[in-house]
Amino acid sequence: MHHLPSVFICGVLLGAGPLAAQAPAPPAPSTTAVPYEAPPSLRADAIFPANLLTGVHYRVRSTVETQGGLNRFTIDSDEGVFTADGNEMLIERLREINAIYQLRHISKGDEYKSALKTAATAPLDLAKGIVNQPKETVQGVAKGAWKLMNRAGEGLKGAVSGRERTAYEESAGRDLIGFSKVKRQLAFTMGVDPYSRNAVLQQILDEVAWTSFAGKMTFTAALMPLGGAAGAGTGVGTTLTSSIRDNSPADLRLLNTQQLTALAMPPALVQSLVENPAFSPAHQTLMTQALTSLRGVEGLDVLLDLTRSAADEDDALFFQRTTELIAWVHTTQSPLNRIVSLNGFPVCLARDGSVLVALHLDYAIWSPVTDRFIQALLHPQSLTPKGFKVVLSGSVSPILRQQLEARNIALAEKLSPVLAR
Repeated sequence: MHHLPSVFICGVLLGAGPLAAQAPAPPAPSTTAVPYEAPPSLRADAIFPANLLTGVHYRVRSTVETQGGLNRFTIDSDEGVFTADGNEMLIERLREINAIYQLRHISKGDEYKSALKTAATAPLDLAKGIVNQPKETVQGVAKGAWKLMNRAGEGLKGAVSGRERTAYEESAGRDLIGFSKVKRQLAFTMGVDPYSRNAVLQQILDEVAWTSFAGKMTFTAALMPLGGAAGAGTGVGTTLTSSIRDNSPADLRLLNTQQLTALAMPPALVQSLVENPAFSPAHQTLMTQALTSLRGVEGLDVLLDLTRSAADEDDALFFQRTTELIAWVHTTQSPLNRIVSLNGFPVCLARDGSVLVALHLDYAIWSPVTDRFIQALLHPQSLTPKGFKVVLSGSVSPILRQQLEARNIALAEKLSPVLAR
């Protein structure tokens, strides 16, 4: 277990926070010393079925490096080389590559060419700059947990004052004339995030959305290439919701504010989320929906408070998916009573009396940090739990599995709410 879980683990090791000591739990059973593991390289076909790793327009390289608790995939495609940090992100990237292909197919058709001529005469000076984004490799380093680990002992960042637009959030002018709505609807049809940081996808989305908007072209099934929607073939549903399609970023902020306020969240924490440019409108909305599905669980402000340290999209995505995993556990696996914080580490207290830790990561190994984390988990001060359970969106190494079993810590793996769709 390296960067991702280490973030929260440091919080456990730093102090007790609200779980102030009463009587410590019995010590963990002694186990034979086992050498720690180094982050391994994995095989892509050991993580996903082979038929998903190769498509007409892409091929996922066989070697997968583990970095920051995430599996880093490299994808060769007709559009260049893409990277995907994490199992869920790989699915998003493959869906985006399919969407790019289909949009290029649409742009070669007669109806599109006719609409393009009409768009060229539109009395709106918006085309300039819409399609000037460079084709480039899509990269990103999952920094959310790593940065939290390294801020051990520091206070959380204050709420962002004023809100800047995220990288692919449309300008106010495009919102006003309706272009942004057309682009969101197009992205939704293709099964991709309109706020994705994939520059290649954004370029073709802008081109086709502009032609549709200014050229008055209506999308029909006839425009789509054989094979249907762009998301088809991944075998995994999209996380997009109709509210992301139908509402402008400003409207989404208002809706999210209302929903979070209805959960009795502190106003300052609500403001810090909706004004934080690290969260795209989509990430902000999905985070809010996950929190809403936890209605009735005490201590939700613990999860919202963590988001204040998000400084970029990698951070935001980490917090969103961690909250989604906790919500998924609550609604489908083990109902929760409350969430408490150990210096920034969210610990779930289940209704059955167990202590439950939900971690969003792809692959965990037996390491010094993992060892310390397990020892801390087995000594929850002021609690007398009926058991301990670790829930992962990904999986663990065989050695780590043995270490958890030796300490009677239950393990539930491969419970990604995204990949379960």
